Amino acid sequence: MLSVLLALCLAGTPTPGAPTPTPSPAAPPALATFIRQPDQVRIYRADLDYVPSWEKRSKKKDTRPRNGMFVFSGKGAVLTAEEVQTLGMTWVPEEQLDRDNRPRCSFNPDIALRFEKAGTFVDVVACFSCEQLIIYDAKGKSLGGGRLDFRIMKRMARDAFPKEFGGK
Repeated sequence: MLSVLLALCLAGTPTPGAPTPTPSPAAPPALATFIRQPDQVRIYRADLDYVPSWEKRSKKKDTRPRNGMFVFSGKGAVLTAEEVQTLGMTWVPEEQLDRDNRPRCSFNPDIALRFEKAGTFVDVVACFSCEQLIIYDAKGKSLGGGRLDFRIMKRMARDAFPKEFGGK
């Protein structure tokens, strides 16, 4: 019995002279953490990042934020803590959605919400026609979708961009 305990103790002891493993860099926060507990959220007006082949791209440098195939053409306000909390409580991950009952359209973005946390971000791009979301990380990698309350997002869009969304 004593020899078994000694063997177990020695198995967990590092070998003298062996390199010490370096800790891996911290992984970005989980998607649910970005949505439910962000440091900051800003609303943007979103459009497809597309220039038809018959039109020339402007030679001016376009510095508007982008992600995936979308450009954020209008910068709105940073959401209040109350708005962020209210919206975050409605988050449903993609794995929990019933896909059979979701309406379809050719996704046409209306707004984007940039959720910032721990020095990085995720962009949630929303289409009000089909009430679908496309989510990208800071490197432009698609993280799939999910569900947020579109009534809340539409109200936020009207408040942030009254001319485009028929608000105040």
